[in-house]
Amino acid sequence: MTTDTLVSPQAATIAQGLRILAQMAPPAVADLSLFTGKLGHVLLYAYAYKHSGADAHWQRLTETLDDVLAQLQPSSSARLLTQPGLLPNLAMVLQVLRTDDIADIELGEETLTQFDEVVGKQALAYIRGRNIDFLYGATGALHYLGTRAAGRPVVEATLRDLLAALLETRVEDERGIRFFNAHINHLNGNTDINLGLAHGHCGLLLVLLQLHEAGLLQDEIAPLAGRMVDYLLSLELPPEPEKGRVSFFPARHEDGRPLHDPLNRQAYNNRMGWCYGDLNVVQVLHQAARMLGRPELDALACRVGAHTCTRRAEFDSGIDSAHLCHGSASLALYYRQLYAAQPLPCYREAHAYWKQETLDRLPAAYEQGDEAFQASGLLMGLPGLLLWLITEELGEPVAWPQLFLL
Repeated sequence: MTTDTLVSPQAATIAQGLRILAQMAPPAVADLSLFTGKLGHVLLYAYAYKHSGADAHWQRLTETLDDVLAQLQPSSSARLLTQPGLLPNLAMVLQVLRTDDIADIELGEETLTQFDEVVGKQALAYIRGRNIDFLYGATGALHYLGTRAAGRPVVEATLRDLLAALLETRVEDERGIRFFNAHINHLNGNTDINLGLAHGHCGLLLVLLQLHEAGLLQDEIAPLAGRMVDYLLSLELPPEPEKGRVSFFPARHEDGRPLHDPLNRQAYNNRMGWCYGDLNVVQVLHQAARMLGRPELDALACRVGAHTCTRRAEFDSGIDSAHLCHGSASLALYYRQLYAAQPLPCYREAHAYWKQETLDRLPAAYEQGDEAFQASGLLMGLPGLLLWLITEELGEPVAWPQLFLL
């Protein structure tokens, strides 16, 4: 097929967005990453091609991927290997494209074995530095290694060593186990325990539960994950809508202060999104209930999840934009994935609401162009919004949300 055959209004909106993106500044030359750089564009154009079959999208996919691979050649790759998540995300993007029958591009087992070694060393350094970030630290590396461990004893041994190193950095008391994220603590100038998926507790816990589900290190992970869930539960507080507080769980917590300290209570903010908020906890509790055999967690997840579905006003949701990190598209994607795993009617209704909310925001965002988006990457930019929109138009399960732990 050499031309787009887009006919539906939503497909026309996709085509318009792709034209606008082509006129925007591309990612920085050296930014090969998934969430802010060129790998994100590889992912977008792969699904644009899956959707339309247009040769132009295939060309953009291959040209961008060739550029990424060229920069990873031995003569120029040393500085790039320090980009957090670059090697894991490159390998996992290619896994996703194979899973969804878009492209069968193999790096070769020898190359991937080298990736495993480099990523394992990076992860150990992150853990020793107390950096458990999903986007920029150890959690993302653990996520990748978990996809490589089946049938590879060396990778499983690496995961075992990394888990042992992780346990050495734990903070544990009667409330449970948690970990500092030195990366986000440094950026924010604080000593909080971050609870989010992108930068903290929920992201690490989700990856550990995924490793457990894959049959990896189950004897070691089950008690650790259980105590990490206990810590989450210790932070649950009932919403106080009369005081403008509608969340059950905080975005962060300062362990040195009492639970009801005003500064801690202030962290129960109303923001929902992919990156942090009550939906992260709902996802964790649903998965932990299944993996750890604790049905009471599923009951709590359903209660909190149902409450999130009622949070539609901007004040109650914090939604003031459309992007994939903590905009309306992130909620549409989240509820879509939650409903697939746990088909509660309120999840289906919330998905439909936030999908329409995002579609309603698009005309103004398109008109503003660059001004409507903080970046040209997946998380905060137009590419992520278009990837979500293409997924909605495809109307079938796709693999790329795995890259977001969804």
